[in-house]
Amino acid sequence: MKRSRPTSAVLSALAAAVLPLGAQEDFCASPIGVSHLVSGVASCEVVGGTTFVEVADNSVLHWDSFNLQANHELEFNFADSRQTVVNRALGPSPTFIGGRLTSNGKVVVLSPDSWLEFREGASVRAASFTASGLQADNAQFFGPSRTREFQATARSNPTTRIQGTITTTEGDVLLVGRELRITAAIDAAGAITAVSGERVTVEPGKPEATVTVGGRQVTQTGVIRAGRDIEIVSQLKVGLAGELSPGQGRGRVFVRVAENGRILADPSVTVRGRTEFSVPIEGSIAIIDPDEGDNPGARSPAVNELPLLGKRKRDQRARPSSSTIASRAGTGFTKAEEGKRRKKTTLANLGKGYGKGSFYGMRGAAVKRGRGN
Repeated sequence: MKRSRPTSAVLSALAAAVLPLGAQEDFCASPIGVSHLVSGVASCEVVGGTTFVEVADNSVLHWDSFNLQANHELEFNFADSRQTVVNRALGPSPTFIGGRLTSNGKVVVLSPDSWLEFREGASVRAASFTASGLQADNAQFFGPSRTREFQATARSNPTTRIQGTITTTEGDVLLVGRELRITAAIDAAGAITAVSGERVTVEPGKPEATVTVGGRQVTQTGVIRAGRDIEIVSQLKVGLAGELSPGQGRGRVFVRVAENGRILADPSVTVRGRTEFSVPIEGSIAIIDPDEGDNPGARSPAVNELPLLGKRKRDQRARPSSSTIASRAGTGFTKAEEGKRRKKTTLANLGKGYGKGSFYGMRGAAVKRGRGN
């Protein structure tokens, strides 16, 4: 929804800064940097700490510096929410988003040659949202195909950090980087997909289509809720904490690593829905099935991964099979029976991956099962 803006001679002049298709001129100098329009038609105006960009069609914006400060907002307005704006950070300066990024359409942020970090106070709200620390072809975000391909460059930084809040009103959230650290609260109308790798092919909402080569780990410690499935893929390692809720508790969570990868679960993990893991997890997860109310049960997932092995470890590709594995939900016991069977779990029997040498470096952590846990 467009906001009411004050009228003045200055704003009228800014609103007149409309560029024709294909222009590559400086069209809006604002507190967040200088941008160049590559395709489409747009007008720009700055009101206080907010930069408003009116976009008439699918567009690509090249930014010399994409640094959205905590007290600023960047808003993209489309005539049609199905249209997309791709923001490419061209310079070597780090890409920091600490303020508010909003749109009634689809927003893509690419920072292939510099750090990409959404800070703790960052807020994103759009029809759908993609953020990547890898290179990607602009055209793939405008066509009918949902397949997305990403490639690291010689200057791609190792870590993409996602903090703050992300909300999509119509579509998916897609996060890609060599390494991903996600602490954000994410609420998506569609699927949520997080993939780390040097080369990534993904189609949001279709876990069987994801292929990743090389790269580092994915650490998920936020609260993420999706209207559809949640998928987390890494070659090396996935660390899980926080809450995962796919499809309002009736969707699936897919977590995949290469054959020799690891999935580490912190005792605080809660999944509201079904789960599929490519290798046995290290730790345990509280599973809340929507048909069981609020009585979580522990689940030990089965293996459902067919990796293609290369000569080098970094060339192994994590490619899921298309088969489906159903797991038992809940404990199968009444609350009275469960109370008799329950025992305190200590670090000594949590298994590999916990204690001083754990993925999260946690000490004294123990699993306690109970109502609402």
